[in-house]
Amino acid sequence: MSQNNIVRLVIAGLIFLVGFDSYAASPISDEERVQIKSRGEVSAIAEWCGLDWRKKSFLPFMKMLRQSEKPDNVITFASVYHGIYMERKASDLKEIGVRCVKSDVDGILPHLLD
Repeated sequence: MSQNNIVRLVIAGLIFLVGFDSYAASPISDEERVQIKSRGEVSAIAEWCGLDWRKKSFLPFMKMLRQSEKPDNVITFASVYHGIYMERKASDLKEIGVRCVKSDVDGILPHLLD
């Protein structure tokens, strides 16, 4: 099963769990969506470069959301959106054949991660 199909199944499951009305009225603001997209892309790059993206990117991001006392439904949507944006970026990296450069891993990437 392709990763795109897996993403579609996750979204369908989310709609089923929270109800279509809740999905249609996403609790994520545009500003939060931009932040989530950016973090998903950073996670994809970290994974591409062989770093532990969960420990260095995803978990600190989720912790920050919880500490800001976001409601559970916002955290749920944020985690799903993060996965979607991460998968899109990973597909882009694979498609264009980007190579991870050690100087970027040592110099630039740590500043983007928590």
